[in-house]
Amino acid sequence: MVPFLQAVEQLGIEREPLFSRFERRRKAQVQDGAAGKMDLVLMLEAATELAGDPGFAIRIGETINLLGTGSFGFAMMSSATVRDTLNLMLGYQKVLAPGPHWEAHPQQGGIMVRMNMKRGSGEQLRMATELVHSINIRHGRLLSNTRMAGVEIEVNYPRPCHAGTYLESLSLPLAYDREYSQVWIPESVLAMQLNPPDPAVNALFLQQCEEILNGMEAAESITAKVRQLLVVSTAGFPDSATVAQQMNMSERTLRRRLQGESTSFRAVLDDVRNVLAQRYLAETGLEVIDIAHLVGYSEPENFYRAFVRWNGVTPAQYRRWQG
Repeated sequence: MVPFLQAVEQLGIEREPLFSRFERRRKAQVQDGAAGKMDLVLMLEAATELAGDPGFAIRIGETINLLGTGSFGFAMMSSATVRDTLNLMLGYQKVLAPGPHWEAHPQQGGIMVRMNMKRGSGEQLRMATELVHSINIRHGRLLSNTRMAGVEIEVNYPRPCHAGTYLESLSLPLAYDREYSQVWIPESVLAMQLNPPDPAVNALFLQQCEEILNGMEAAESITAKVRQLLVVSTAGFPDSATVAQQMNMSERTLRRRLQGESTSFRAVLDDVRNVLAQRYLAETGLEVIDIAHLVGYSEPENFYRAFVRWNGVTPAQYRRWQG
């Protein structure tokens, strides 16, 4: 959810009115027994209403930063082929956010990737479809450095009034009023090599994604849930207010619950940063300046001091000892 919120704010929507409208919608979902399952769609609906732009979902998708998805984004960027990134998206979609579910249907000459969303109104389904198509096409083009020729899109709703936004943003063959909302990806695109793939770094981030996925159902303590939210957002750690919102509680309640487990938000954040930094130093050849950025430090000097405070040794010393 954090990359989504960052994109919405970048497009000029303030967080306070956004959350206010979101909460009103969410209360109705709680009464219907769907709390949490529609959060991303409800947030999207609130943002679209505030923007006054029926095609706002496409604009958000164009703005979302792949690095903002943390371990998932870095795993995507270090993958070898478009097929690898597709498999990653299908396998770890629960890590990203509740909402639409994607299913792969292999066919001769390629794969049809179909969107399955069982809850929501027709308008909500349309907005969610536009968002995910926009995100996937933009990131596919960025990773492959091509226009994704041969990819075709189908949607299961009529041509909207803002259809021009589709042409401007997606620039791919698009058919309306089809049975499913889906994307056809030919073998020629699936086999595209991404430049430059990094198998070692990719394996590390895949491991992190797997740990996040495995822990999503198992987490019981507030500390564990906060850690999961932070690890997912390694490229731009959310603040305590944002984490509290994602956990459907006030910031004050989050602080009190963490105190009850003998910790604090800052302590959990530092622990996540330290564990990730140790992994990058021991298991990759990344430069220290790059590791500093990955764990949320814009200035390498600040990361250096923090690492020494956490471990009693410098990053270079830790790497030598681990080697």
